[in-house]
Amino acid sequence: NQVSSAPMFDIKAGGVAGTNFLMGAVLRGFKVIRTTTETAQIAIKIITSYMVEIEQVHIDGMTGTGIRIPCIVGDNDGSNMVNMKQVRIENCSGWGIDAAGDSGFNEFSFMAMEQVFIQTCGTNDIAATPPSGGMKWKGQILSMHQCAFTINENIAFFIVGQTVDLQNTSFENNKKKSVLVTGVKMFRGRNVQFYNNDSLVATNGIEFDASSFTIANVDIDGAVIRATAGNNPYTAFKISGANAD
Repeated sequence: NQVSSAPMFDIKAGGVAGTNFLMGAVLRGFKVIRTTTETAQIAIKIITSYMVEIEQVHIDGMTGTGIRIPCIVGDNDGSNMVNMKQVRIENCSGWGIDAAGDSGFNEFSFMAMEQVFIQTCGTNDIAATPPSGGMKWKGQILSMHQCAFTINENIAFFIVGQTVDLQNTSFENNKKKSVLVTGVKMFRGRNVQFYNNDSLVATNGIEFDASSFTIANVDIDGAVIRATAGNNPYTAFKISGANAD
């Protein structure tokens, strides 16, 4: 039971100075649920850690973020090789997963996600840059396989990173936008689905906004799009901005 705003599991070593890194941690087979109204709750926080595995874990109802992987100072605290498999995160007021470094830092590397389900996360907000939603990523290399994002507020997946590889992944009935990319050096999508219905209206499937950072090497092959007649006017694929390559 999550009873305070401190992370239920706080995985770190060496502090933000990064003089030491935790090498190897396994979190498997449990559920974290909210039992109080403390603000900004986090179920799992990872910093200065290598080779972390999260498997068969269910996170439900955090007032903050389900899983937080910050990068505050760059190389000295950037985690590396974090794997998630069969993880379900839902009903979090902030992000389901927030794996985004601070401004100017982009050093979290090698994250793999398989059969991760993120549902009904985020709090409705009109800001163009989403403050909450399904997942936020800023790092070096992310691989995602057989994952699902459903009924998340603002956005399902927000990316400003280096290399992203999505395979056999579904975005269904998310509000406003399914995927927003504001910077990426390589983006590959294979067999992805973007589904929306009348009641959970959306405006964009996948949008690449290169107004501030470079977007290059975008390769999407095999996509299924559905937006019903009752949905908002809907753009499946969009790219704009002076830094689009």
